[in-house]
Amino acid sequence: MLNHVSVGARRGYIRLPGPIAEVAGSIQSAQRGRLRMAEKVLCVCTGNISRSPMMQAVLQQHLGVDFLVESAGVTRELAGRPANSRSVACMGERGADLSGHISRWIGDLDLRQYQWIVCAGREQADMVCALGAVPAGVLVANEHRGGIPDPYELGLAGYRDCLALLDQVMPDVAQQIMGTGPAGS
Repeated sequence: MLNHVSVGARRGYIRLPGPIAEVAGSIQSAQRGRLRMAEKVLCVCTGNISRSPMMQAVLQQHLGVDFLVESAGVTRELAGRPANSRSVACMGERGADLSGHISRWIGDLDLRQYQWIVCAGREQADMVCALGAVPAGVLVANEHRGGIPDPYELGLAGYRDCLALLDQVMPDVAQQIMGTGPAGS
């Protein structure tokens, strides 16, 4: 169960205040050079307004202090938008605040800085690889069942179903990431 999560002012970053503030503090310390650098993970969906911000919050909880989880989308036209109101509402029911999230386009990122890229579906994974990501480090969450379905047209109930699926899938994704180590650059 997520305690309290909020998306910080910087695009695609999650801040974890409250009882799990230690995660954010450790990552910030690592970034200042006092600890080893956190491994970076990127969650990707179509527009970075629905699934990937939710994936980011859930996966960060499972990966802990040694990882910094961010998110982006493959559709350039949706960059700069806030998270979908249904994503915000659904995650808010969990105590996770996505209201500060601003979507990013993967084309604006240096994909080589991410040890792992977790995609909502095969289409996004193929686009990420076409942009130069190391294929061995690209995962499709729930791939054996077609990925994470887009809840965009399904109302709040669809977003709740999406979150329930993420609750089932992200622990396995986290184990795969932590169990095999970085894919390399």
